[in-house]
Amino acid sequence: MQGSTASRGAPTVALFAIVGGLLSAVGSFLAWASVSAAGQGVSAKGTDGTDGYITLVAGIILILYGVARLTGSAMGTKKAMAVIAIVAGLVAGGVAVYDAVTAKERVLDEASSQVASSAGVTKDQARTLLDQAVSSGQVAISLSFGIFVVMAGGVLGFIGGVMGLRSPAEPAPGMPEMSAMGASAPAPMSPSAPMSPPTTPAPMSQPAPPAPPVPDVPSEPDTGSSP
Repeated sequence: MQGSTASRGAPTVALFAIVGGLLSAVGSFLAWASVSAAGQGVSAKGTDGTDGYITLVAGIILILYGVARLTGSAMGTKKAMAVIAIVAGLVAGGVAVYDAVTAKERVLDEASSQVASSAGVTKDQARTLLDQAVSSGQVAISLSFGIFVVMAGGVLGFIGGVMGLRSPAEPAPGMPEMSAMGASAPAPMSPSAPMSPPTTPAPMSQPAPPAPPVPDVPSEPDTGSSP
């Protein structure tokens, strides 16, 4: 039963890891945030910064883990591989969540540097102008679809790693399952229990021999009465 449970769980673990890795890797190349002003918009992909490459590497690790679980390849112990997958899922999802929370501040900081160099003002002055533009609605900063794809990939990869960590170990090739061995193998004899001697059938009772015939004793002749 343990071997059959492990064989059924391996495709599920691999599915979560591979799908999570693909989402994290593909989402790294998609737009994470967009800035629109005066009817024009600019999108920023994940790979435009270092964070996108971090999530890309995490996605590749999840894909490799899923393929290894699906094919049964020996890449270290399964528990160690599962821990690596859990870390990769946490990294991909964590980076995406962090960038989503800090997207507005990061976009404004980067835009402030560009505006300051082009307008000939200080970075603080450029940041103040951008903050006013955002507050008045002249500049809109929003999250794009790609960053949510990476979040979903990190969550799926994390679930796949946890499932792989908790799944039972698969039996070694050529070894019978414990249930089959228990059904066919006889119960071991306790060494302390004495062996009872084999019982022999009771002998059948023999019929008693016939009694020997009693010989006839001749009777004395009758001499009659005395004269």
